[in-house]
Amino acid sequence: MVGWKQMKTMLILASISFSILITGCDMTNKQTESKTIETQMKDVRETAWSSLSPSEKKEVIGTWKEASITKVIANPQKFYLDDRSYEGKELTVVTFRSKKSKILGDISKLVDEKSQKVVGAGFRE
Repeated sequence: MVGWKQMKTMLILASISFSILITGCDMTNKQTESKTIETQMKDVRETAWSSLSPSEKKEVIGTWKEASITKVIANPQKFYLDDRSYEGKELTVVTFRSKKSKILGDISKLVDEKSQKVVGAGFRE
């Protein structure tokens, strides 16, 4: 027969084991979530990069991974929109630093993250 002290020790060990198991699962979920967000950001930049012409790619400083990302509301006075149905919607702007930025400005592409489509571009001089 198991005594009270042995039962208490087994309960404590079971509680500790359960806590470690739950904490480990929670950390795994957070790491997976973080990698998913990072992957989505890469995809947006890579999607924008794929839409660049060969001459635009030659003038980019660095790689597609170094592009900056911001959220904007699509406005035809600030961006060229391929599809006017995106006007007023939140989109992601992917901006590539350009060797010609002092003359023309940097290269910016508007991306709809849900569809992973480039739907417009920033105006250049």
